[in-house]
Amino acid sequence: MMFWLMMDRDGMRTYIQTAIWIGLGILLIIWAAAEKDPVRGTVGFSLTAAWASFVLTTKIHAESRTKRFAEVATMAVSFGIIVLGYILAGARILMVLTAVILALLTLAFVLSYAIPRIRKADP
Repeated sequence: MMFWLMMDRDGMRTYIQTAIWIGLGILLIIWAAAEKDPVRGTVGFSLTAAWASFVLTTKIHAESRTKRFAEVATMAVSFGIIVLGYILAGARILMVLTAVILALLTLAFVLSYAIPRIRKADP
């Protein structure tokens, strides 16, 4: 009870958003199992894995190799689920998601390399 009283609004918002998104992922998994829809199942599993990575990134403040490995592993699992879903189901929406994720990952790696170089060059 005291935990909820001491939490600030932004912290509470993050926990609520996390619960909603993970709940939505689990709901999609259940819905997909009931209707035997591989696309919903793929999106549900991927959403759940991606939010697990988000929680690891934002809420665990330890800077260790284990945390970094867990972050990268959960994101790789999330991406792998979408690729596997596309291979197994052949749905075009999963192909589009794969292309968008690859584009965003490429942008992230390029920016993570370029921004420190640009900042270093500025006096």
